Amino acid sequence: MRDALGVSEASQAMWYESYAAYAHGAPTGRPRAGTGAHAANTPERRRSKGPVPLAEFQKGWQARSPHDALLDRVVGPMVHDALRAGLDVFLASLAVLDALLQDPRTASLDQDEFVALFRGRQMLLPVEEAQAGNADDDCLLALLDQAEEGGGSSKASSPHQAAAAAICSCIRSGKLPLSEAAWPLLGRIDDRLRSEAAQGKMDKKEAALGPKCLATNFRLLGGWIREFGLQSGGLFRRALVLPLVLRGLASEHSKVRAAAGEALVPMLAAGGDLEERLWALLPSKRRRAAKELLASQEMPPGPCHDDLVPKTVVVSTDARAAGFTCASELTAEVWAGLLAGQEPGAAPPQPQLSQYVLCGYQVSLLQSSLVSFLGDSVTAVFIAAADLLQKVCERVPADAAAAVWEPSMGPLIARLPDTSAKVRAKASEAILALAGLHAGAVGEAVAAAVAGPGPAGEAADAGRCAGPRLQLLARLLRAA
Repeated sequence: MRDALGVSEASQAMWYESYAAYAHGAPTGRPRAGTGAHAANTPERRRSKGPVPLAEFQKGWQARSPHDALLDRVVGPMVHDALRAGLDVFLASLAVLDALLQDPRTASLDQDEFVALFRGRQMLLPVEEAQAGNADDDCLLALLDQAEEGGGSSKASSPHQAAAAAICSCIRSGKLPLSEAAWPLLGRIDDRLRSEAAQGKMDKKEAALGPKCLATNFRLLGGWIREFGLQSGGLFRRALVLPLVLRGLASEHSKVRAAAGEALVPMLAAGGDLEERLWALLPSKRRRAAKELLASQEMPPGPCHDDLVPKTVVVSTDARAAGFTCASELTAEVWAGLLAGQEPGAAPPQPQLSQYVLCGYQVSLLQSSLVSFLGDSVTAVFIAAADLLQKVCERVPADAAAAVWEPSMGPLIARLPDTSAKVRAKASEAILALAGLHAGAVGEAVAAAVAGPGPAGEAADAGRCAGPRLQLLARLLRAA
């Protein structure tokens, strides 16, 4: 049975036992001693070097009863307090974390359970309500705080680097999802960039320390990109990371620009160069400096697919992305607002089709006619309408194109099981062509429409569509 916090009794006992074994110099159940990020902290090494830091901390620690904090219940009040104490104790606490990650019994913890323990959340709450947790119980926030404390440090032996290495160990273990770790880091970068834009409102200490902490966060971000690579979904994807890096490159502080450049290089080396519209956002001097960093890099040709993905598609993979600016949103007006310190908005409203005109005709009128013609029983009318749909979507921006093709998907899907071979072939051809528009930026949304609920109609008609839709979905996946 899980308790009120959703953490199994066996899991809690394992955390307690691992801590007790470390504090008393006993084996921790790891496959072999002396492995992992903190190999120097084996029981034998600790005995030869003197007192165990946690044991010394315990001597001067003022005992207290456990509070409602999750870490109090999992690792006990003393280790919880030790995480916020001196550096020696902090490093010793990391050794306990390393022992837990290597303990074979952690295999009994699923990913959600580990995240609940690690971030001080209640598993029984909905994700939206549990995201914030309690900062005092959140190990990830404690490690990020330590990594950027005092502006961070590049020395390999520093506690700042040890904290960063501990986060990477958790991600590498497979227990901490990369998107989960990226969420607070991207949020910190965004907050500090906006604070930098409002320097007049900061005190002198914050104004001096802020750029150092921001540079530290960018270096950590660059390290994650190099080690783990960017994802195609979730939060740690180029569509969300790139706008933050570009804002860092536009910073007034050289340390921030240098650190942002360190993150830009592996990103473009893996995903491809920027579109000119994105390069044009940077001041000419900053743009030249960034391109000099990339002079010796080989990059894939053409624009990156993630730079064009509409924000609605990005948010559909992770709702937390709504709080960040997406690369496809970056216009001169949005960029000016970001540099002025404005909050990133939600996905912008769909543009009015009446604003667009093709060959003297309003696109909104063409769209309403296309929906009607795609349902026409005359084969020649349907084929002409499908061709016109592709031409219209090719000539309007990606965000406006969605307002054209989305209402047309129902009639197109309904023609997939048509008795006419020409109609069936044309319907499939049109859907595949729509998926490839704008460098494939709308491919995910088109595939979701094909895989989603069928067109309105009788149950028998929906059943007839199932087979052709599955075949078309397989072709979409092969073409992706």
